[in-house]
Amino acid sequence: MKPASKLFSKLLLVVVPLTAASVLPTLPSYAATLTTSRTTTFISNFSPFAFDLGAAADTDTLTIATGLGEATATADADSFILPIFGVSISESSASGTGFNYLGIARSEAAVTGSFNVQRVFSFNFLSQFTLSASIDNPALEAAFASTRIGFNLFSVGDGTEELLDSFSFGNSLELFGQSGSSDAPAFTILQPSDNVSFLPFTSLQTNGNQSSASALLLGQYSRTFDAPVTLRLEQFQINEAAVQAVPTPSLLPGLLFNFVLLPLMRRKRKKSEQLATQPVEVQNEFHPLEMR
Repeated sequence: MKPASKLFSKLLLVVVPLTAASVLPTLPSYAATLTTSRTTTFISNFSPFAFDLGAAADTDTLTIATGLGEATATADADSFILPIFGVSISESSASGTGFNYLGIARSEAAVTGSFNVQRVFSFNFLSQFTLSASIDNPALEAAFASTRIGFNLFSVGDGTEELLDSFSFGNSLELFGQSGSSDAPAFTILQPSDNVSFLPFTSLQTNGNQSSASALLLGQYSRTFDAPVTLRLEQFQINEAAVQAVPTPSLLPGLLFNFVLLPLMRRKRKKSEQLATQPVEVQNEFHPLEMR
């Protein structure tokens, strides 16, 4: 387990100013098939304070290359939580050159906390993500990047849990052959909640076979209960990046899910079960996360 000081040193590299200019993306500047997906989420101002804390991170990478092809894939994730705030950081990237290659990276980070609520439960969050994709040969190559940031809120009692609320947001970039993602939004609400208010700053840039999207979201969650209740909050984020050189790049989405991402997700569930039996820093009890 990495010490907290090492995690906070990472934060210095990813903290962004709270202005719209901070989310302006930079397009890839070199000729190669490359894709990246980066996300940082801060949650703070818990009311009441959190207890029974948990933090988890996981990564998966896969590279396949034959003949004149070369591929690389990297993934990094970290998370940390205290009674007053939590942080999740995740990044995935993949690149490839040549005529026959596949590179995939997946990173996940999550934090959990429990709360004894008398009437009102609330917290603030700040999430920032950047997606970029670039292909060198439109007739042969494909690139994909995505992120999803989500929150699940459960009521806890008598050894059972009930999902009370959930919300998530994110986006994806896809470059397949000549069809880019110039009309893709830089921010998408994947699952709404009436208890959430937020202010988004977004940007999207495209230039030929290059695309980049960024978003900065400032938000608050607040919910009032009629009676005291014990709650458990899960914040999770998933970043995926993939590149491939194939005869028909338009097949990449189906290939990714059926032959690569689905097996990785299955392995992730097994790893989550194993992580649940391991001690986690600054926690009393670890609850295995169920990504929704």
